[in-house]
Parts: sequence; C-alpha cells; structure tokens
Amino acid sequence: MYDLPGRADIAKVLIDDAVVSNKVDPTLVMRTDVARPAPRPRRAAS
Repeated sequence: MYDLPGRADIAKVLIDDAVVSNKVDPTLVMRTDVARPAPRPRRAAS
C-alpha cells in the first residue's frame, strides 16, 4: 500500500469489509491511460 502514491498505473483502490475484516488485499483498479496528471503548482509558505 505504501508504494501506491508513486504508481501511475493505478486509478483507484477499493477497500470493502473483507479487506478490513479478513485482511485480504484491496482491489486495484488500473488506469486506462498511463499518463500522469500535471503536478499542482506549489504555494509559497505564509
């Protein structure tokens, strides 16, 4: 799970009661387009 933010091929992670109760792996929904969205511009600290 910790590597998911860096993966561009995953669109969604579906977590249901079986994931929580039975400790099974969540369902990973793959992207159809592998292009990453443009990064958000960073704001200056106030």
